[in-house]
Amino acid sequence: MLFSGNSIYAQTIYGMTSAGGASGYGVLYGVNPDGSTFRLMHSFGGSPDGANPYASVVMGPGTRLYGTTRNGGANDSGSIFSYDTATSAYQKLADFTGANGANPAGDLTWFNNKFYGLTPFGGANHGGTIFSYDPGSGTLSDVFDLTNATGINPYGRLTVLNNKLYFLTTLGGANGAGTLAVFDPAALTCTSLYELPTVTIGPGIRKPTPRSCLVVINDLLYGVTMQGASNGQGEIFSFDPASNTFTTIFNTTGLTPPVREYGVYPSEITAYNGNIYGVMEKGDIPSGGTAFIFNPVTRNYFAWAEFFSGQGSTGFLPLGAPVVMSDSTFIGTTLCGGQANMGIVYKVDMGAGSINRGLVGFIGSNGGNPMYGQLFMPGPSIPLPLGLEKLTGLLTSAGRRLNWSASSISPGGRFELQRSIDARAFTAITTIPVTRPGLSASYTYTDAEAMPDGINVVYYRLKMQEEPGPSSYSNVVAISLNTTHMSDDLRLVNTLVTGTAFLEYKSGEANGTLDLRIINLAGQVLQQQLLPVAKGVNSYTLDLQSLPKGSYVLQAAGKSIRFVKL
Repeated sequence: MLFSGNSIYAQTIYGMTSAGGASGYGVLYGVNPDGSTFRLMHSFGGSPDGANPYASVVMGPGTRLYGTTRNGGANDSGSIFSYDTATSAYQKLADFTGANGANPAGDLTWFNNKFYGLTPFGGANHGGTIFSYDPGSGTLSDVFDLTNATGINPYGRLTVLNNKLYFLTTLGGANGAGTLAVFDPAALTCTSLYELPTVTIGPGIRKPTPRSCLVVINDLLYGVTMQGASNGQGEIFSFDPASNTFTTIFNTTGLTPPVREYGVYPSEITAYNGNIYGVMEKGDIPSGGTAFIFNPVTRNYFAWAEFFSGQGSTGFLPLGAPVVMSDSTFIGTTLCGGQANMGIVYKVDMGAGSINRGLVGFIGSNGGNPMYGQLFMPGPSIPLPLGLEKLTGLLTSAGRRLNWSASSISPGGRFELQRSIDARAFTAITTIPVTRPGLSASYTYTDAEAMPDGINVVYYRLKMQEEPGPSSYSNVVAISLNTTHMSDDLRLVNTLVTGTAFLEYKSGEANGTLDLRIINLAGQVLQQQLLPVAKGVNSYTLDLQSLPKGSYVLQAAGKSIRFVKL
């Protein structure tokens, strides 16, 4: 869960660097999304403070950020700290001792009023630990010592799904190449669910070496390995916890153009609106990596931008997961490059496919060499961890039916369904509470209220609220009340598109799919989706913000509709 308080830094993106600052041990910083204001909030001092953070921070209860350092502290094994964004007060909270774990390198995860995390070293078996930190009591606990059977040396963070915590390890398991494992906080048990395989490349053997966390989309886990798949250059995979099925869904083997234009060695990922966003550490020579988006349903992969190596460049070697913004941009960091070759904070414009080098350049005094983890931004500019799937609408004989599903919701969460007749002024029509906290659930609501004469389209959206926590909004759905135009089965409501297009499809059959493609006038497929179809008039919201301005063709159900992106 994410928390938000009345902080003066409410629109700040937070991150850490592993070096630089007053003592050279790294910094905690904040920067506005447009790069207009940079705040050096704390310089780490080594011992007894903490040193060389490899991850990022997360928000806890109230106005405090929480994070870890990889080194430093009382035992030079790392520490846990907090920073109050309301008072600017920094506090070291606990030390890793080696016995309870050492050298954490991933973000913390909030679950059941505690933070959970991983260490790659230390513990009873020297292969790392799963730890918890209770901010109420100030207690740091080693809750599980990893073994070769569970997998050892994890570097990412724990991912919550159905009240269990999933993660990847880099070593151990039957093949010695790491595992995908699950920890049950209630039973305090840890189990390897899948043994990662080694890859033989010529005379050598490569291990997958996953550095990222797992992400959840539609009750499936998705992740990346840096050196997995048949070519040893990394993969995107899915894992079904219900059947323990591991599937490689993307790698660069056999691709044209050459592999490195797509990027190789994926580092970290994040999920947003059903897509996977991430970075590759390397790309086409002299590239220093790529930023990509991947749709796990259509399995379409797009390399949006390329980083070029060298001092003074726009940065290279992106390691941490980006933050996805609502304006079709995402923000992240690179380990190297920039004026002092100490990394940058970059911003990728997915519409233009360009990298803005002007946010922050690290020069040592303000930090240097940011590593892993995901930049953190509190507030509605990031998605709530509700696991919400896209809101869809359907015109039926009983009224206008809205459907959605959600997962990993805490008790107290609720959905407020809002309606509009002009797509601008929305009014709440009902509030629906969470029905299965911590689990997946599907929701439906039928709006049977008669609309005023002359109203041909009704718009809906969800306001999502987690308690305690911020609120966020779903996509907007447009449902047409006039079906006489539907003799052609397929209709694009707005053919002049600024960012969102509304599509209607009339079907006489239930439980079908609609294969939709967006192509440019040269015939290149830019987007492809498989949309669920119910009997009646189906309404879909298409996010086309990433398309550059120009003319395009929407193809579906054997028909083509031309539209213009403004």
